[in-house]
Amino acid sequence: MNDWQSRSFKNNSGCGALYVTIDLDENEKPKHCFIWNSNGCSATINVLGRLISECLNFGMPMEIIEKSLKKGICPNCVNNPESDGKSCPDIVAKILKEFEIKKLKEPF
Repeated sequence: MNDWQSRSFKNNSGCGALYVTIDLDENEKPKHCFIWNSNGCSATINVLGRLISECLNFGMPMEIIEKSLKKGICPNCVNNPESDGKSCPDIVAKILKEFEIKKLKEPF
C-alpha cells in the first residue's frame, strides 16, 4: 500500500487542455509527474512527464527543472490567447512553481 498523495492541475495550451498530476512520496516530496493533453503532441507530453519523474527521483532540484522547461517556445501556444504559457513545457514549469508555492502555504 502506498501512502502517496497527488495534486492535479488543468491548464490551457495552444492545442487544448493540458493536465498535470504530481504524486508525492511518504515524505511529501514530488516523486512522479504525469502529463497528458486533450489534443496535440501526446507522445512528447507523455515523455516529458517521464523525464520530469526521473529528474525528481534522482534528486534534481525543482528550480533546475523549472528553469529548463521555461525555454521552449511553441507557435500554437504563442498564437493562442487562451494558452497559459509559451509552450507546454513552459506551462508545466509554471505548474511546478505553483505546486511548490502551494505546498509551502498549504501543507498536504
